[in-house]
Amino acid sequence: MKQEEEKLMKEEELEQIRQHEEAIKDAVRKSLAEQLPPEPPSDTSQPVSHIRVRLPNGGTIGRSFTADTPLSLLLMYIASEGYPSEQYKVLASWPRIDVTHHYR
Repeated sequence: MKQEEEKLMKEEELEQIRQHEEAIKDAVRKSLAEQLPPEPPSDTSQPVSHIRVRLPNGGTIGRSFTADTPLSLLLMYIASEGYPSEQYKVLASWPRIDVTHHYR
């Protein structure tokens, strides 16, 4: 009986820790999303690039950026979608190089 109670308390404690960590991750994602500038309008006179990012699950996310937007904002966008920069690489397709390490 006592072992069952201890096991239940341990499981509840682990669940509380998991929920707390998830709440922190959500707060960080929201904060990063709020810091991003708005996407450029389609009728802008500035050159615009639409960047697509292939995700580990096979899906993609995309966003438009003006030509003068620093790469650090792309990394911030990816992090705001729930992918911390420590967990991925951003590769240029040709020539295939890792551009992430310059901005960490």
